[in-house]
Amino acid sequence: MPLNEREIDLEAEYERLDEQVAEYAQEYADAENGSTYQQVAARQGRQAQDFRAGVAWALGYPDGDMTGAGWDADTVTVGAPTKGDTDRVADAVETIDCSRQAAYVAVATVDAPYLEHTPTNIGQAALNQTISAVDGLHPQFVAWLDDRIDSLSQGGDSGNSFMDSVMAATSQTSPETNG
Repeated sequence: MPLNEREIDLEAEYERLDEQVAEYAQEYADAENGSTYQQVAARQGRQAQDFRAGVAWALGYPDGDMTGAGWDADTVTVGAPTKGDTDRVADAVETIDCSRQAAYVAVATVDAPYLEHTPTNIGQAALNQTISAVDGLHPQFVAWLDDRIDSLSQGGDSGNSFMDSVMAATSQTSPETNG
């Protein structure tokens, strides 16, 4: 049973990511050419674009030659893994030779079309089936889920993230030291 759960509306998430892409593009354009701030905005913008592509796939939007997921669901529910869940991830990585990301997303999924196990009573065989199902998902969708699960796992920590702190420090330095 996850520590806390969040149901994510995929359409709203697509819109949020679309807005992030535009915001990071503006930050990139406004930054001094070649500056660290511009490089960070570019990295964050590309990540938001990749995550948006993964969510678009889940919504059934075509991605070049790849068709969408074909799901009827318009939400997924994920939860912050417990210590026992993270132990299951480590065990799965070791025993069935899967990626940490696939096992992590599988164990933290509470409700989604690819879910093959009961979240409140995870049997190893069923968890392995969910891991296999996650391996068949769009890679950017899995990366986006991994990121969202990580954000849930921050607990009650309301301090600035590391990157927020870097951005604040970077914007307070002089142009000569800012690159």
